Amino acid sequence: MKRRDLLLVAPGFIASVYPPALFAQTQKKGITVIGWLNVDSQKEFGHLLTAFKNGMESRGRKYGVDYIIEERWAEGRRGQLEALALDLANKKPAVIVAAPGNAVRAAVISAPTVPIVQASGWGPVPSGVAKSLAKPGGMVTGLTNFGEVSNKFLEILLDTVPTARRVGIFVDASDRNGVTYRESVETIRRWKEIFRIETVVAEVDSAEQITDAIARLAKDRVQALVVMPSSTFPSASQLIVNAALKHRWPTVTGRDEYAEAGALLSYGADREQLYQRAAYYVDRILKGAKPSDLPIEQPTTFELVVNLKTAKALGITVPQSILVRADRVIK
Repeated sequence: MKRRDLLLVAPGFIASVYPPALFAQTQKKGITVIGWLNVDSQKEFGHLLTAFKNGMESRGRKYGVDYIIEERWAEGRRGQLEALALDLANKKPAVIVAAPGNAVRAAVISAPTVPIVQASGWGPVPSGVAKSLAKPGGMVTGLTNFGEVSNKFLEILLDTVPTARRVGIFVDASDRNGVTYRESVETIRRWKEIFRIETVVAEVDSAEQITDAIARLAKDRVQALVVMPSSTFPSASQLIVNAALKHRWPTVTGRDEYAEAGALLSYGADREQLYQRAAYYVDRILKGAKPSDLPIEQPTTFELVVNLKTAKALGITVPQSILVRADRVIK
């Protein structure tokens, strides 16, 4: 498709990949409209949409023939999610694929009668959009990939760099009532009890505050950095990684994009697999299944990525016990 009509909900937001005339044609022809709501950047995370399309293809559903996708990317601006979700709801999608949890909540508010598939993010149960993982009981189903994963961040960091006793922790405070913030605070509380180390928390409300937060951590002489799960930080991942390298901080995060950009470690579920799996839920719903009856899944395998190039630059010898556990090593 050569033409592209951009419906601008807010400056810089890509709102539609199909021009209105073609959208009307697809409705007449009975092509299914699938909504896509993501807090991240299309440029940086478009590969996740590709993974979803591959999942649909494996189930016999061809993009542009059997279905189209109405895309809404917030480009890291969480405050725009509800407006984007409302605009998306006006397109009358059969189902909405949303991620992470704040995008799911925005979709629930703006499109309460539309089935929603969470592709990744914190648990829908603590966020209040599902009753339980086994029996969601509402309009939301799908996958969750955080929670217990983040509990491992500090453990892996200290196993790799046991000399780190004063650790800086980036926490997304853009939604203090949200499950991401609450779970991060609770996780840090447990860490203090278990590991008996000093922690210096930098709460960040927006990407614009990251530079000042890094300066505060440097002033507090932290020796390492943990980046907690966030919808704010991914758009500034390179900024965070560059700062960590400048200050010689070994860093651990939950996204492999950070390790690929230069962070020492990442540990988390393979999100491309999660988005491929999200296609299973969409396929089931399009075949008549109710989201309330589709159990929410948690990943059972996680990927540990070690950046040996960064380790060398920081003068760190990664223990063999970590290298043996690593699923991928960047040299």
